[in-house]
Amino acid sequence: MKRPMAITGWCGLGATILCAFMFAGCDYQAPAIRYHQGDSAQVVPVPEDGAWQLYSEAGLTPSLYALTKGQRLGFERQNGLVIAVAGPHRDAYPDGTYYWRLR
Repeated sequence: MKRPMAITGWCGLGATILCAFMFAGCDYQAPAIRYHQGDSAQVVPVPEDGAWQLYSEAGLTPSLYALTKGQRLGFERQNGLVIAVAGPHRDAYPDGTYYWRLR
């Protein structure tokens, strides 16, 4: 049985509006580089230009660095500390969980 066009059209419109509301304002980005306490650290080239922000699961006030594609970004371990690397910047933190995210 064929449904009237008006009902089918309204259902499609309703689904579209529902999807738009679900995804509106979603700005979550997965961390680009993560370091978990005790894991091996990595430093990689930045995949794209932008402002990269360092976060910690302990609530560290985020640090922000403007980097260009190809600069170094990541973490190193040294003397029991985590070294956050962002281009020429190197900041030491206690061992914990940290991550970089493009802002």
